[in-house]
Amino acid sequence: MTDNVQIETWMRHEASRAKARTGVDVFDLLMASFGRVVAKELKRLGGSDLGRDLEIDSFGRYIDHIIDWLVAAKMRNEEWLSRVDSEGRPKKLMKLGTVPQMVAEANKAMRKRLNDGADLASSEGAELVHDCGGGYGIFKLTSASALDHEGFEMGHCVGQGAYDQGVADGRLAIFSVRDRFGKSHVTVEVDLLRQEVNQIKGKQNELPKAEYMRLLIGWLDPAWSIGKEDLPFGFAVDRTRRLVDLTALKPGDVFDGDLSFRSSDCEPDEYHVPIAEGVVVKGWLTVTGPDPLERLRAGRGGSHGVLQRVVLPRGLNATGGLDLRFLRLHEEKLAIEGGLNLSNCEVTKLPERVTSNACAFRRTFFDGVGGCTFGSTVTFYDCNHAKLDGVVFERSVTVRDCTKNCVDHRGAVTFGDGTVFRSILEVRDSEIGFEGTITCGNLVRFRYCHEVYMPDAMTVDGDFYAIESQIDRMPPEFEVTGQYVDEGSVIAAEQANTAPTRKFG
Repeated sequence: MTDNVQIETWMRHEASRAKARTGVDVFDLLMASFGRVVAKELKRLGGSDLGRDLEIDSFGRYIDHIIDWLVAAKMRNEEWLSRVDSEGRPKKLMKLGTVPQMVAEANKAMRKRLNDGADLASSEGAELVHDCGGGYGIFKLTSASALDHEGFEMGHCVGQGAYDQGVADGRLAIFSVRDRFGKSHVTVEVDLLRQEVNQIKGKQNELPKAEYMRLLIGWLDPAWSIGKEDLPFGFAVDRTRRLVDLTALKPGDVFDGDLSFRSSDCEPDEYHVPIAEGVVVKGWLTVTGPDPLERLRAGRGGSHGVLQRVVLPRGLNATGGLDLRFLRLHEEKLAIEGGLNLSNCEVTKLPERVTSNACAFRRTFFDGVGGCTFGSTVTFYDCNHAKLDGVVFERSVTVRDCTKNCVDHRGAVTFGDGTVFRSILEVRDSEIGFEGTITCGNLVRFRYCHEVYMPDAMTVDGDFYAIESQIDRMPPEFEVTGQYVDEGSVIAAEQANTAPTRKFG
């Protein structure tokens, strides 16, 4: 599916959600503004996905705010909607070339309308539904005037007409966290039909402060699903849809569900995962580093490259697995009950033994990492510079679609002297290199490999297959105890295969 089709599907979904709660269709406006800009940005990023995932996540944070602006504009029939280009698109929207420009325009419109609720009492149309203690309460807002006052107090667009119809029809519920003086601190939007918490906002559409977010714990209905994009730093939702304050977890505590963290500050060279030592995560732990391009622009990085180093809590146990993205891994101890996935990462240090049920490295950089043992299956996918020395692989190893990005090293994935494969080694559509002495305890198979650089000595205790691959030479010392099968491969230096130590079968 192309990017344009995906974007149109995304915009249609968001417009449908907006129409369900407001009765206003903004699909065409959304495509002319947000959809058009996202398509342009993805085209600029091109085929490489370096930063694409990070970029698209940053777009999604603003879409609700922009939709509220467009809905309010249509409800008010604002004059700029009638000034269109030859394709019927408002010229005002076509002038906006970036997401920040759209957000600024939405903010400007919001500021013009904020005084709508300035003269209203905070108690008008506000019904207390939960006493949080300490003088704080959660109020359900039941009228258009109450929404206008909330928008004025909080500096966001809940009170500009976009939510009035949904509240009146009973499709939406808007709640406000207020102190004893009636001052608002958090606004919560709930889609009652879908049983979803659509938004949790602090002032000026920012994430709520932690002290106010804690007031929602114990009140939010577990039947309501909560999107993680509206959770401030240090909060998560577990598998039972319970809101959890992660800073309150102690060693030995269990979080039942998946956890996700993102390092948003590109300045530090280390990112410490903010959970206590010894906490058990009964799910996947995903950690994403800052945009590497932003790190480059800020002049960050060092001899190990530009990626931020991830520092994991001691005694970490993620039973689902550990998923790292855009980070550098340098760990003396690492025991993961689940899988270990690295994408667009760099590895500079591994413990003597890597314990997990499967390892997958995608576009991950290794530079001479060695002296360790993998107790699980290992997959290298789309890597272009992975050099490992003296590593022991106890289970099968797969190398797929790995192509080097420069000519100054042998193979996109290179296994150095002393490497031991105790199970199957399967290499497909890749450029691979071996150095020194390599020991293989089971089948070895090369399929459609662009370049294979063989070592000085290789022992294969099983079958050896070379299928339509380009091989520089066979090892001078080469012993295969099983079948030797060559189907359509090209060996560049056949004269090197005359050594008497070459044995087959």
